[in-house]
Amino acid sequence: MQRATPLPTALGAFRVVEIASRRAAYCGKLLADLGAQVALVEPPGGHPSRQAPPLVVDGAVNESLAFAYMNAGKLGVTLSLDSDDGRSRFLRMIRAADVFIDPYDPGYLESLGLGYEVLSQVNPGLVMTSVTGFGLTGPKRDLRTSDIVAYAMGGVMSLNGYGDTPPLIPAGEPSYIVGSLNAAAATVMALYQRLVTGTGRHVDISLQESVAQLTNWTGVGVFLYDRLLRTRASVPPGSTPAGNFPCKDGYVSIQVSRPAHWDTLAKWINEVTGIEEVLSDDLRGPAMRRLAKAPEINRWMEELLRSMTKEEFVAEGQRLHLPVAPVSTPLDLVNDEQLAFRKYWTTLEVAGSEATSPGAPYRLSATPLRPSLEGLSSVTRAPTAGEHDADVDAWEARNVGPSG
Repeated sequence: MQRATPLPTALGAFRVVEIASRRAAYCGKLLADLGAQVALVEPPGGHPSRQAPPLVVDGAVNESLAFAYMNAGKLGVTLSLDSDDGRSRFLRMIRAADVFIDPYDPGYLESLGLGYEVLSQVNPGLVMTSVTGFGLTGPKRDLRTSDIVAYAMGGVMSLNGYGDTPPLIPAGEPSYIVGSLNAAAATVMALYQRLVTGTGRHVDISLQESVAQLTNWTGVGVFLYDRLLRTRASVPPGSTPAGNFPCKDGYVSIQVSRPAHWDTLAKWINEVTGIEEVLSDDLRGPAMRRLAKAPEINRWMEELLRSMTKEEFVAEGQRLHLPVAPVSTPLDLVNDEQLAFRKYWTTLEVAGSEATSPGAPYRLSATPLRPSLEGLSSVTRAPTAGEHDADVDAWEARNVGPSG
């Protein structure tokens, strides 16, 4: 049911200036989804991320699917920071903004005379969020970075893959995503603090530090607890069995750490396969007692799963209160009954066509997200380069939000 009078969105009162990038695009998307008016600043002709694969081709139009998703609902503005006119216009935008998302390497904006000290004088209430590889200070601040560099230097990539292969990086630029998540959360906190103090803040987000907190299988805390340093060849010490296992139609995941879960799983394996050794008292209790037998336990899991589909295993595992899940393909997710029931999917316009797109990662009870994520409008899209130049001119002049 649609609301007769839509409630104000969570961040509808705030204006954001975002420099186009791949590094911090998701930060701007999260703020835009919360209702903020996000002006995406690109160089004349558009940012190179507009051509990031995969591309949707419609005649002479090639549009990046990633760009369309990350920038849906934003305003398109073009200017060049290398020109006097561009810098002047940028400062006018900053004067009328609440947030500035800065994806540049440390020192670049200072070289243009547009560092935080200058911008905070133009707008004392400005929250400037800088997303860099290694932070704005420290011995690594000037090192060049990329998604793969940040993911590796954050420590997580060392765990991805197998013991006899090089480390692997997942798809989807994960360091940029987790860095943007931290940036969006810190930005909202800084805005909340501004309500109390009346002054802005410079938020410093390091991609390396963001990646380092991604998993509880790395870091000093894990070593102090288990006295183990994990590698790609090792087994998670707190859970046995743990990981993805093949079944009839793909893979499923299980992570058994609690003694009661093991007792239930062992009984299930025995009932299906007839393996008696799985019921040994030596394997009962904490997961560390099963660590030495992990390769054999993994083979028992494969025996259990040999005749099961993902749906069958997960349904029975959930009935037994075990921590199980399917390893879903993209097609599985699109057809998932729970996601459909939750009205998770939304519609995105890409290259003149409509595509099914992931919806919001959360919903708020008191304030809605932008209309397309709440089912109040059907389609959203990314702006064309410079599409809203005139609107932002009016925004600057009136010091109020852009039209439309």
